[in-house]
Amino acid sequence: MKKAILLMILLYSSASYGQDSDITDSTFNHWSLDAGIGLSSPYNKISGGYESPTLGSFSGRIGARYMLNEYFGLQSDFGYNSFRNKNATPNFSANEYSINIQGVINLGRLLRFEEWTKTFNLLAHAGVGAGIVDYDSRNFNDKVGNTIMGFTGQIKMSPRFALNIDGSAFSNAKQSLTIDGATSSRNKLAFIFSETIGISYYFGKKKTHADWHIRKSHNDVLNARIAQLNTEIKQKDDINQQIKNKIKILNKKIDAIHNQVKLQTARKDIKDIEGKLISNGYVNVYFDFASTKIDKTAYDAIELLKTYMMKHPDVKINLMGYTDVIGPEKFNKKLSRLRSQTVAKVLIDAGIDESRIHAEGKGEDTNIPKNAPDALQLARRVSVNFQ
Repeated sequence: MKKAILLMILLYSSASYGQDSDITDSTFNHWSLDAGIGLSSPYNKISGGYESPTLGSFSGRIGARYMLNEYFGLQSDFGYNSFRNKNATPNFSANEYSINIQGVINLGRLLRFEEWTKTFNLLAHAGVGAGIVDYDSRNFNDKVGNTIMGFTGQIKMSPRFALNIDGSAFSNAKQSLTIDGATSSRNKLAFIFSETIGISYYFGKKKTHADWHIRKSHNDVLNARIAQLNTEIKQKDDINQQIKNKIKILNKKIDAIHNQVKLQTARKDIKDIEGKLISNGYVNVYFDFASTKIDKTAYDAIELLKTYMMKHPDVKINLMGYTDVIGPEKFNKKLSRLRSQTVAKVLIDAGIDESRIHAEGKGEDTNIPKNAPDALQLARRVSVNFQ
C-alpha cells in the first residue's frame, strides 16, 4: 500500500507539472456527489472450511468530491461491505462500515484522453480510512484502519451526470478476527475487493466539471489571441477607412462652404460695388440735347438704381439734374429740374416709394466748356447720391 500512496504522489507531481506548463483556466465546477452499489469479496482472512462467494456480497459507497483543478482532487466517502458464506459452507455474515479520505487523480486529463474521446474518462484514487467490522456470530465489533486504492471509469451522460464504474482494493489493518469471525488473525492484513457501478452528479454554475474540463494549451491560447488581434486590427482598419471616408465628406462640405462663402462674399462685394458706384457719382442718367427724353443707353443706370433701392428699402437718394451751358440759363435751370423729375417718375412707376426720392435741378454744369461739343453730352444728365 505504501507503493500505492507513492504512486499517487508521483501522479500528482506529474499533474502539477502539467498544470504549470499550460495556461491557467478555472472556468469549471469543482464539486460532485458520487454514489455506487455493487459486489465485494474478501481475498483472505477466511478461516479453514469457510468460504465466501466470489463477488457474491453487497458493496455500496457514497461520498463528496472536490477537484482542486482538472488534475487533482480530494474526496470523502462512506463505504459499506457485507460478507456471507458460500452455499454448502459453514454459515457466517459480517458487515463493514468505513469512512475514508482519499486523493484523486484525473488520469483522463493527465493522459490527454480528450485527444481521442470526450465521452470516456478515468480517475485514480487512494487514501486511508477507519471502520468497524460487525460479526453477526459474535457480540463483538472490530475497529480497523484501512488503506484504499482504486480506479473509476467514467462515461459522460450530460454536463451534470456521469456513469461511474469503480474497482477498489481495501486493506484492513488491526483486524483481530477473520471475516467469518471464527479465528483470531490480528497480525495479518485483510484484503477486500469491490466493484461498483453508480452515478456522479456535478454541482456548480459552470458549464462543465473539472473531470471533463480541457485546459487550453499555450499554442491554443496564442492562436486564439493572434486571431483576436487580427480581428481587432481589421476592425481598426475598417474604422480608419470609415474615418478617412468621413474626412473626405467633411472636406467636400468644407469646400462647398468655402465656395458658398466666396459666392456670398462676391455677391456682397457686388452689392457694395453698386453702392459705391452710386455714392461716388458714377451712376448717371443721360438725356438728349435740350430734352427731357432719356437717352436709350441710360436705362441700364435706371435699372441698377431701381434694383439697388428695392434690395435696400432703407436707402434714400438725391436726383440732381444738369444741362450743358448752351442756351439761356433760366431755361437750363428749369430743364435740369424737369430731367430729375423724369427719372424720379420712372422710379416711382417701378415701385419705389416717392418719399425715398428727392429730385432737384442744379442748372448748367459749367465744368464742361462750349468748345468741347462731344463732352457736352456728359453734362446733359441726372446724377445720383445717397441722402
